[in-house]
Amino acid sequence: MPVFEACALLHHSPGQSAQVYADALLRSLVQALPKPPVIHAVAAPERSFDENWLLALLAAISREDHISATFLLRARLPLHYRRSVGWLAAQLAARLDEGETNSFSRI
Repeated sequence: MPVFEACALLHHSPGQSAQVYADALLRSLVQALPKPPVIHAVAAPERSFDENWLLALLAAISREDHISATFLLRARLPLHYRRSVGWLAAQLAARLDEGETNSFSRI
């Protein structure tokens, strides 16, 4: 499903869980990035560049650091994907923040 359609569907279903937004975000990154993102298992001893980038984006959004979030989006994504990926990341960050105060360490 194209990124824009996923965003439109989720926009009209605001009660979806963080997992639904995380899935949509990862699928969007597969389309937006030149190569699919590298996401390791939760128990992996180290994080990939893609995982670190995504965690930095979610952390910037969570602390309302719009300059850093914009920089991170611009650094890796083509213009036509930035708004959709940013929106999905913001929705995911909001749902994770609702659930736990230290939510990003679990991702």
